[in-house]
Amino acid sequence: MKLKQILITILISVNIDSFALEPGWIANIGNDASPGAVNEHAAKTSYQIIMDAGSSGTRIYVYKQKRNTIKDLPQFQELLNHRTATPLAKQTVSGAQKLVSDLLTLAKTELIKHKQTNTNNIRVNLLATAGMRKLAKDKQEEIYDGVRKTIKAESFTVGEVRTLDGYQEGIYTWAALNYLSDTFKANTALGSIEVGGASLQIVYPSTTLPKNTSDYKMVTLVNNQQYSVFSRTWLGLGDNDALASMNKSINRQYCYPNQYIESTMDGAFDLLKCKTLFQEVIATQLNMVDPKGITFNGVSSPAIMLNEWGIPTQAKQLNATVDKYCSESIGAVRLKIPKKAKETPLQYIANTGQICAKSSYIIKLLDILGQNTESSAYQARKTIKGTEVNWSLGYYILQESGIKNYP
Repeated sequence: MKLKQILITILISVNIDSFALEPGWIANIGNDASPGAVNEHAAKTSYQIIMDAGSSGTRIYVYKQKRNTIKDLPQFQELLNHRTATPLAKQTVSGAQKLVSDLLTLAKTELIKHKQTNTNNIRVNLLATAGMRKLAKDKQEEIYDGVRKTIKAESFTVGEVRTLDGYQEGIYTWAALNYLSDTFKANTALGSIEVGGASLQIVYPSTTLPKNTSDYKMVTLVNNQQYSVFSRTWLGLGDNDALASMNKSINRQYCYPNQYIESTMDGAFDLLKCKTLFQEVIATQLNMVDPKGITFNGVSSPAIMLNEWGIPTQAKQLNATVDKYCSESIGAVRLKIPKKAKETPLQYIANTGQICAKSSYIIKLLDILGQNTESSAYQARKTIKGTEVNWSLGYYILQESGIKNYP
């Protein structure tokens, strides 16, 4: 994925009394921009559905606006957040249509609770990420064509159905994080580290150009504030893909807990040696990242790891916790991490077998970004104020904020 340098001006001040567009053009990557364009849809629609077609599953969100206005960012209520472990990218066209139909049935059930029986004016947006990026364009479009037909057949309005660029996914996550953290209003925007299954997104406000400036975008949104934002994605550096790459090493045993046994390997966990193996996977790919003085928040896998280890608000304890339990034994890991209700026994065995390696990978990323120090204010939060931090929310917030063209 090519490097993107993003200059963002977003209308964030929630209590403003008037609405004025900043000078300049409002850009949507891939679309023509027009000065002063406003999203008419934002002022008319109070419900919206967003589907996140990820590399390891598909999730549906139903949002309701508490206030219909184009004067500020929307005040919203999340009515539905449901995930199925079925990736859209691995489906046939008919399988994709059934997946979408089943999810929309859940959405209809939720909407009926809110007395919304007519769904014709409710937009359904399906946006895919790294898993779909791996497919050929014609294969993607075959699936999307089937999805559009299903949305229409289910009596919804067809919204955006497409694959997100990685830098867009990163910016949407970054927007959700700072929106929920109120750091836009305080003008102290955080950086985000989002580790999915197949890709890694790093986004942070930056006053310097990246080392490689051959391909960057100057994008203007709408806001009282300006942020020059570094945003880049790395396909293959999600935790599942990074793990698969590391597993090709003849020394992979150093990333697995002691007493963990496979047919070709016995675990012999060593955190330092495991981090070295992941450094070989990362190689020089993150060399252009230079987030001096930025406080980061981990999203997706970094937050999941803290929750798995039972230290959701103690990011600084990740190193010691991983080293302690993984060095002891796989039995100690499984005593520390109980089986979830939705996990099958085989899933539990696999997940607990891999968690030492995946956690070590997160630790290595934090080392590289300078977040693994005593003085760092780094956190990893799955939710803020009871709402999940994810790109879908950031997409919704920017789209519904009164901006016709958004990243």
